[in-house]
Amino acid sequence: MKSDIFPNLKKIFFLIPSLTSGGSERVFSILANHLDPEMWAITVVVLDGRQPFYTINTDKVRVVDLQSPRVRQSFVKIFKFIRNEKPHLVVSTLSHLNQFIALIKPFLPRETRFIARESTILTIFHQQESLPALRNFLVRWLYPSFDALICQSQRMANGFKNNYKIPSSKLHIINNPVDTEGVKLRGLKRSGNFQSSPNVSPNVPANVPPKKAAYRFVSVGRLSTEKGIDKALRILAELGNLDFEYYLIGDGKERGRLEALAQTLGISENVVFQGVQKNPFAWIASANFLLLTSDFEGFPNVLLEAGAVGTPSIAFSCGGVVAEIIELGINGFFVPDGDEAAFRAAILRGIKTPFDRLCIQDLTKEKFGVEKIVAQYSATFLRVIDVEK
Repeated sequence: MKSDIFPNLKKIFFLIPSLTSGGSERVFSILANHLDPEMWAITVVVLDGRQPFYTINTDKVRVVDLQSPRVRQSFVKIFKFIRNEKPHLVVSTLSHLNQFIALIKPFLPRETRFIARESTILTIFHQQESLPALRNFLVRWLYPSFDALICQSQRMANGFKNNYKIPSSKLHIINNPVDTEGVKLRGLKRSGNFQSSPNVSPNVPANVPPKKAAYRFVSVGRLSTEKGIDKALRILAELGNLDFEYYLIGDGKERGRLEALAQTLGISENVVFQGVQKNPFAWIASANFLLLTSDFEGFPNVLLEAGAVGTPSIAFSCGGVVAEIIELGINGFFVPDGDEAAFRAAILRGIKTPFDRLCIQDLTKEKFGVEKIVAQYSATFLRVIDVEK
């Protein structure tokens, strides 16, 4: 493998449950594809490699599929793999996998460093699950053993420090990256004649139907309770005579209930449940606004993807996280969590605001572009590897 051919390379493992559609999967695929191959010997270790959504450049990255659908079934495989390979650094993500790695860390090579990347605000996330006190105890007990924790936002870092007593020296705030050029390439496809307006992209994706209403709103993500799509439906139902269409890109267990709610609210003809799309960026690019009504988010990638194609967003603040992404009146608006009246007012304000889509794209690249964020990750990895115990 590469580290044998080039002994000066740092051997790094990215450990992730799968490469299916999801925020953590997207971030790890970006890191694997964009880290300097002349510095890092990169291995992506996937517990279950079936139905990948993201593509890994296998010319410079080794992908290992452990063929274990569940973390607990992969215990022996992960343990043996790390023991045998002795990487300089293991980077894991998602809380259940992070906790598992923390449990076995004392029995793994001492020279290997371990970094956990968290994907959500755990104190809020645990409230949605059974036995929240036990889950918080496990984090408080296990997470301090990591050499470093990657936090997506300042709020997440504050939560680890205040709720789980993680030392500030171990907390590294790195926003999520977005491959602005890749998203634009897939999202902005020229097709036919199209009259641009301040709130509509002049590049209409060829595989997305033309608008049938004056305004198109889009939400992207799984249809689960915490995504708050029921709030979005109620908000849109009270917009009066506004001529709109609302596309939901994604699927999940809440779909049936949400379809029934749209019917009850009298807006079923305005709402399209489009399901999972291989190219959600095209749908985002076709919209006047991306809507984010989640109860909580770690660092919503979809807002970055909207920015990459120049689409403004309207969102709940998600505990202040969204304020790190949206600059009011520049790339959208955000309102207090759960305030449906304020969200509705933001939509009505937004449709009267002449957003500059090119400016939104430039701002997104400047703040969250791959080159900037990957450099921050690389620098953090090197600092952690070089720390002597």
